[in-house]
Order: sequence, then C-alpha cells, then structure tokens
Amino acid sequence: MGARVSRKWARISLSFAMASAAVLVLTAVLGQLLDLGPAGAGWMIGGVLLAGLLMILAVAALWKLRCPSCGEQTVRPQWGPGRRLFCPLCGAPLVYDDEEEGGTEPPHEHGEEERWRSTFRD
Repeated sequence: MGARVSRKWARISLSFAMASAAVLVLTAVLGQLLDLGPAGAGWMIGGVLLAGLLMILAVAALWKLRCPSCGEQTVRPQWGPGRRLFCPLCGAPLVYDDEEEGGTEPPHEHGEEERWRSTFRD
C-alpha cells in the first residue's frame, strides 16, 4: 500500500470554502433585512473580510493535498468516496486514505477527468 491523499485536508478545505460562501450570503441578506444605514457599511466590510479569511484558510488546506506519486498540488478535494480521480501530471490514481486501492485504470479520454487533465498541459 503506497502513500495516499488525506481525506481530512480535503474536508477541511471544502468546509472553509463553504463557510466563506455562507458568510458572504448571510452578510448580504442580513445587511438588506436589517437595513442598518451607515453602520451597514461596516457590517458588509466585516463580512467580506471574514469570508476572505475563511477562503485563505481553504486555500491553505489545499496546500496539504498533493499527488502521492509526483508530489504536485494537483488534487481536487472530494468529501467522500466516489469517482476515481487521476493526477493530471503523472496519471497516477489519487487514492484517499479511506478508500480501497482498486480502480487504477486511466481516465476516459472524453470524461471530466480528461478535461481536468487538459488544463495542466503545457
């Protein structure tokens, strides 16, 4: 059994990204509902700053997700087991630490994995 991608960091990254989006939506909705007048500008700025901080934390968690074969940061986070993804650079299967090793076939030529792979060429 080789090195594996950490599901923990994938979930942390996705959680911070979702929290960032929720803070932005809540800031906008509550700003409109409460109609705070001039104080609303401070409310909006605070919400945007908090959302930015949460997004920075999400990106920082992404730095922990690396391909076990080549070590590059090309792993897309997945919350739970599902489709098998492959590294766009070396083509190795990306196996999370809570999955079984099977499914080492290369991605289909015209599927989502291929589109993901083509963004890293050149």
